[in-house]
Amino acid sequence: SSLLQTSIRTPPSLLNDTNSNISTMPSDDSLSQQAEDFKAAGNAAFQKSDIPAAISQYSQGLVPCDRLAAPPAALKSSLLSNRAMCYLKGNDFQLCVDDCTTALNLSDFSDPKLRSKVLYRRSKSRCMLANAVGSSASSVDTNAALQDAAKDLMHLLQMDPSNKEANQLLQTVRAQHKMTAKATTPVSKTLQS
Repeated sequence: SSLLQTSIRTPPSLLNDTNSNISTMPSDDSLSQQAEDFKAAGNAAFQKSDIPAAISQYSQGLVPCDRLAAPPAALKSSLLSNRAMCYLKGNDFQLCVDDCTTALNLSDFSDPKLRSKVLYRRSKSRCMLANAVGSSASSVDTNAALQDAAKDLMHLLQMDPSNKEANQLLQTVRAQHKMTAKATTPVSKTLQS
């Protein structure tokens, strides 16, 4: 009986003044501002080339963003895109691809400029993954990564045909794909062994 009583007692701090000690849920405006503040801090860290601090700030910005009743796709996709750029700079290519994919899958993500950036970052990471895979795995994995990169670039170029970086990367991806395809023919396999 006494064990039961001790386990359901109200903490003394709540007995004194229940209204002053109970925290309220932050408002959507407050959560949005927190996310924006973390984004600004991440941008400042990125400008100083402090990539780990920038990743941390962008990650912390996603927390209040996800607590919003209806998270604004523009804010969330911007945080993900910025963090993806940090991952790309830090050679964490799969994490970059993951953040870009999450951003692109947001249902109301419509900013064409940001969408182009996200597609470019994902394609560049996929290209880099293909290069990393090419040295340690099968050519099928390399080809799949290059094909995924090419699809992203083609989609980007449909929206923005004059994007020079995307056009250059697409040429690189095509050249790598040709070299990989040639390296998987029966003759080339025989020559390599």
